[in-house]
Formats: sequence, C-alpha cells, structure tokens
Amino acid sequence: MKKIRNWLKGEITKLVELPDRPHSVAMGTACGIGIGFTPLYGVKTLLALGAAFLFRGNRLAAVLVVNLHDILLPFMPIVFYGQYKLGNLMMGRFHHQSEMVKVTWANWHEIFSWTIFFNDGLPLLLGSLVFGLVSAPIAYFVTLRVLQKAQARRAARKRAQEHHAEG
Repeated sequence: MKKIRNWLKGEITKLVELPDRPHSVAMGTACGIGIGFTPLYGVKTLLALGAAFLFRGNRLAAVLVVNLHDILLPFMPIVFYGQYKLGNLMMGRFHHQSEMVKVTWANWHEIFSWTIFFNDGLPLLLGSLVFGLVSAPIAYFVTLRVLQKAQARRAARKRAQEHHAEG
C-alpha cells in the first residue's frame, strides 16, 4: 500500500509541477478524468489528448490523469455496473436483461455483434458519459484550486528567499 501511495504522490507532484498555467493544467486534468470513466480501453489516451486539444488544456496533464485513472481498475466492474444501470434508465429500460448473459464459450464470438453492442454497450457508454460529465468539472475546480495554492506557496517561498538574500 505504501508503494501505491508513494507512486500516486509522485504522479500528483508531476501534475502540480507542469510548466503551464493552472487553468490549462486543470482543463487537461478534467479531460483525463472525464474520458477515464469511459469503457473505451485502448483509445482513452487518444480521446483524452483530443479533448485536451479541443478545450485548450494541457495535453500531458490529460495523458497523466487518464492513465492515473486506471488505478481504479479493480473497482471498475462496480463502476461499469452503475454506469450500465444508469444508461438503461436513461434509455427508459427499467428491467432490461443483458444480452451478455447469453454468451458462452460455445458462442463467444457473438460478443462482437451489433445486437449486443446496442443492448449492452450503448447503455454503458451513455452512463459513462454522465459519470465523466459530472466528474470533469469537479476535477477542474479542485485541480485549479490546488494549483493556485501551490503557485502561491512557490511565490511566497521565492519572495522569502529573495528577502533573506538581501538582508
């Protein structure tokens, strides 16, 4: 657990020390968090880069955070279940039976069918978009505040050092 905490602290330090405006880093962070909730493994990094470019956020922050988001991987089945249920509710399907339940080793190739995508993938994607759209602004404002405080501390340290050097 200590290794994970130290690694996480190092990643957050990288984020705080990015040489860019707090708004830009916070926007990149928001893009990474928002995209990180989607089930689109394999393209999340590219999507985060594209979102950061579109919203003029720091691209490195977006990549760091979308990959940092993967520490939630052990909990993602629970998150995906919530997203799936939310997506079904949004589609007006209150008691929907998943098509995935019918997939077995004998017919595993059916997982790639359009029927399964529209029945199971679409609600998951819709739910993940809601999770991302809710979490991204929260991530933006929290990150912006943290970066502004860190910037103020650095400026105060620098003034103190200059004052100490003069006296």
